[in-house]
Amino acid sequence: MQNYDYVLVYADPSHHRSYRDALPDLDLRLTAAAEEFERRSDDPRSLAVIDVDLCDAAVAAGLKRLLRATNRVSPLIVVADRRNRAAQVRAKAIGASHVVATSLEAEALVRTLCSGTPPTPRYARERKAFTVQTTARQAAGTLDMLFSNLLTGRRIDPDAVRESGTRIVEAIGASGVGAWLASVRQHHTGTFQHCLLVTGLAIAFGRARRLRAADIQTLATGGLLHDIGKAKIPLAILDKPCGLDPDEFAVMKFHTVYGDSFLRDHTTVSPAIRSLVRHHHEYLDGSGYPDGLKGDAIPELTRMLTIADVMGALVEDRAYRKGLPAAEAYARIVAMAEAGKLDGALVRAFADVVKAMNA
Repeated sequence: MQNYDYVLVYADPSHHRSYRDALPDLDLRLTAAAEEFERRSDDPRSLAVIDVDLCDAAVAAGLKRLLRATNRVSPLIVVADRRNRAAQVRAKAIGASHVVATSLEAEALVRTLCSGTPPTPRYARERKAFTVQTTARQAAGTLDMLFSNLLTGRRIDPDAVRESGTRIVEAIGASGVGAWLASVRQHHTGTFQHCLLVTGLAIAFGRARRLRAADIQTLATGGLLHDIGKAKIPLAILDKPCGLDPDEFAVMKFHTVYGDSFLRDHTTVSPAIRSLVRHHHEYLDGSGYPDGLKGDAIPELTRMLTIADVMGALVEDRAYRKGLPAAEAYARIVAMAEAGKLDGALVRAFADVVKAMNA
């Protein structure tokens, strides 16, 4: 197989098109779509289009070997249904630089890549928006890697997670938490959206309280990692288009334990971050999970992430309800503090973040 300038992989059997040439020893075929892409692009560079069932582990491993043998440095674009978790995981495993959901997205991406580096935005406001959007896309890629690693048992790259957290801190510092939340809502959905919203809110909370840079970094890393255990929750529960019944909620609660268990063997992950992952659903009155911690047994940074997590859940759109306005969501958080579940002093300090959300 020659080293094409771009390689496009259709990862789902339902996407398979007409076949052109069979590649030796593998159930991989270049498709006629490659010629179609080349004819429709003004760029003279070559594009390989491959139909393959990435849900087949042996085939995915074979494709990975094949691509590695070409010493490929070109972009590898995978078209995979976002609901197909196995295909999503194996897309990353074979080295995908971009994962998209449809052929139209793939074509648009190829055209963008062919056009080269986007020009520098003319106005400062546009430059800030571009920075926030780029950072959100990069952070979503980090989350994709984290979820994939938990599912496949591979160790995470802590430096990549820290770097992603640092970029979000910088983006929020430059453009504000309101711009961050707007960008995340525009480009991401589901669990990834929630993780990015919570991370942004936690960082903004730390900045509002003028915490040390190291503590803000801990909140950023913990925010990205806090729901990593949801990778092991069945999609039928995770993506259920209505509220969970008691049995389903009992399964959902285990995401905190799954996440902590996965990180236990990562010696570079601090106890403070593991506390954020395991205990962000603990309440001061002991009614939370998984350990029923009370009062001072819950560290301050964990209490802060809990407030950010509740706020993120209340303001985000779910399949079965619209997100609440920030003021209404904050009123519910105040009520939880009055009921003894959340730290009242921290909830009052969080009011500055709520104001900034609409700025």
